[in-house]
Amino acid sequence: MKKILLFALALFALASCTEEDALVDESVVGKEYLVSIGFSGEIEISHSPLTKAGTNDLYGVQVYSKESGDSEYAPYAYGLFDNTSDMKVKLIGGYQYKFVASMVEDGKDRIYHTDKGFSHPFEIGAAKYSRLENMFIYSSDSEMGYLNSGATFLYSSGNSISTYYRPNISRYYGELSGFTPSENKSASIDMKRVCFGAKFVAKGFMEGRMTIQIPEAPTMTINYPETEVEDIFTFKNDYGNGWLYDGYQEDLEVSITWTKGDGTVVPISNRVIEFVRNELTTVTINLGEDPTTDTNINTNLEMTIKEEEMAQGENVVINKK
Repeated sequence: MKKILLFALALFALASCTEEDALVDESVVGKEYLVSIGFSGEIEISHSPLTKAGTNDLYGVQVYSKESGDSEYAPYAYGLFDNTSDMKVKLIGGYQYKFVASMVEDGKDRIYHTDKGFSHPFEIGAAKYSRLENMFIYSSDSEMGYLNSGATFLYSSGNSISTYYRPNISRYYGELSGFTPSENKSASIDMKRVCFGAKFVAKGFMEGRMTIQIPEAPTMTINYPETEVEDIFTFKNDYGNGWLYDGYQEDLEVSITWTKGDGTVVPISNRVIEFVRNELTTVTINLGEDPTTDTNINTNLEMTIKEEEMAQGENVVINKK
């Protein structure tokens, strides 16, 4: 009986040592690990790294690190990619890491860039553009620090540059904190689509031009005989990372004016409209039976579903008499 007890204790001690050794080996202090980065969530990518190459989409990734016990992360590495299969970073065991990432659809064509690289939201510090190199740059002094802001430099007429805090681009954003590297471990970043849809439909519109201005966004226009316009915008996101949450909204005062064929400008509406993350808001503008007068104007606001992309929103009606 005594021998059986001693044997059981020996097995328990061996199992404890093996388990303890495995935990230590999981992330060896000072050891270098090559970690692949992938995406999940609303970007509809599995936990394995993406393999599509040479697209027009741009991916900016900032990596931060901290020692165990530290409260603040410090810049560690950054990179701009269009080939996600190259998205691999060398991490050191004994540290924790945070990943911040943003993807802009068709970013290679939409984001302002020069031979020095791409501008907001991928700038490195002030007025330092980020080169598309499909590799990480290791730096504790520089960081891609604007990824959590809607501010974007876009091409406007010709090759000129315009700055918008609510640009008409489709964009994704995500974070991953507290990551510790180990053998064959990849990092999966949960991405959210940080955009809203806006559609304006003009009824009784028989001449001229309808101009719609969402604050700090490119102007939308409806030119007769067209009767509607639709676009996708990135949120400004003034505070923290609120735009990651379901139901995130920004209440914006939207200005709508109608310029008649003779040049007369008729104010239609200056109303606050609620735009919700990943929802399409449709604004129907009823000009009445006689669109040449200013008195029969109604503005109906209703949130509708764009089934293949956006969720159902609350129905709201605003009338102007």
